[in-house]
Amino acid sequence: MDGIVSGLGVGAVRINSDIVSWPVRDGTVRREKIPAAPGERWVGLVLLFSMETGEPLAIFPDGYLQRLRVGAANGLGINTWPGKMPKPLPCLEAAGRPVARQWQLQQ
Repeated sequence: MDGIVSGLGVGAVRINSDIVSWPVRDGTVRREKIPAAPGERWVGLVLLFSMETGEPLAIFPDGYLQRLRVGAANGLGINTWPGKMPKPLPCLEAAGRPVARQWQLQQ
C-alpha cells in the first residue's frame, strides 16, 4: 500500500508480514491472517520518504499510525457531537482503539 501527499512533499509505503491461510469453516472458505510474530502479533511498518530527494524521513510501526487515525477521527466526531455528550460514553471499538479514544477524550 502506498500514497503521496504532494502538498507536503512526502510519499509513504506500508509493508507488512501478513501470513494468510484459507481454512474451510462450516463449509465456507475463509481468509484468515495469522499473527506469526512473537507474542502472536502482526508486524507492519510505514516508510516515509521525501519526494524531493528520495531520502527516508521516518520508519514507524503501522499500529502507531492506526491509533493516531482512530483518535483523530473520534476527536472530530466528539467535537461535532450534537447536543450533550452521553455519560457513560459508548465505546464499541477493539484492538487498541479504545485507548486512542480515551487518550483523545482526555485532551
